[in-house]
Amino acid sequence: MHLKIVTKTDWPSFKNVAEGVRDALQGTCTCSVSDWNDVTPGGQILFIGTLDNETLNFLSHVLRESDVVFYATTEGVSRLAGSSRRIAKSLKVVAVSDFVKQMIEQLGISVVGVVHHGIDMRRADIDSQFKADMPKAGCRTVFLTVSANHRRKGLDQLLNAFRIVEEHDPESFLILHSEPQGYYDLEGLIQSLGIERIWSTNLFGQTTQTQLNALYEACTSYVQSSHSEGFGLPVLEAFRFDKPSIAVDAPPFNEIVEQGRNGILIPSQGVTWFDFQDSISFKLHLYTAEDLAEAMGVIASDHKLLERMRGNIRDEKWSWDSQRLYPALLQYFN
Repeated sequence: MHLKIVTKTDWPSFKNVAEGVRDALQGTCTCSVSDWNDVTPGGQILFIGTLDNETLNFLSHVLRESDVVFYATTEGVSRLAGSSRRIAKSLKVVAVSDFVKQMIEQLGISVVGVVHHGIDMRRADIDSQFKADMPKAGCRTVFLTVSANHRRKGLDQLLNAFRIVEEHDPESFLILHSEPQGYYDLEGLIQSLGIERIWSTNLFGQTTQTQLNALYEACTSYVQSSHSEGFGLPVLEAFRFDKPSIAVDAPPFNEIVEQGRNGILIPSQGVTWFDFQDSISFKLHLYTAEDLAEAMGVIASDHKLLERMRGNIRDEKWSWDSQRLYPALLQYFN
């Protein structure tokens, strides 16, 4: 079996997933990763991407001559044209999470299965010089967030929460691995809130895998500040280094994070919807900065809980290993 794994390779998250699937399946079949502009129809194609009009229009050109499985993600309910819905209904759609399955099925599109994302837990090499150069100021508790600068990422809530933490714990530090341009004026927010113990890297999408690993290895806990994700791979990347995560108690985050076992779930304060470029309605799970700050405070102060969670992650993280999860994708091909 030769499997063509196709995605938008200029999107780092999709490219990383595609390469992770390829590496996980190497012993089972012959796999190649291609950009969707370069793929030729025919054979067995695993397409990795977001359920939207552009993607479905592309897939319409390869359907007749190919056995296609669409490994799909979405952060809400896509606004699909009638032609796109008809194409989607003819596809074998596999969702990356139960949340994504629910969002797609709201459109009347069948989902044949759920295969959660995984990562290679063995890829734990770090750039030691990069880690040594991090401006952590010798702080005891280091929080990390890795995020693009989008509205749904909740970076304003993160910064407001850390301002509260910083007032009460002078030994806490925040690494915000994001980008200067985007929805939020991050530097302006940091200055207006008076936050001092923070490193805003402005390097999102520019670090090597070993540099990114160094960030996870250096932190005490990962903070998933997003209001909406299709899955939330950074939580698994934190698990790779036995680090617990904080996230809102809503899907898909609570499909991964278990309260008090491998992280802390903060109460959801309800849902709102955000229409983005007339292409998708993001489903935003709301929470308060005060609740997030309280969870961060628990990480900083309850050392027994922290060590217990780290031990649980150490024992159980292999259930999220890509070599265990991704072979399930092959069952959906004819």
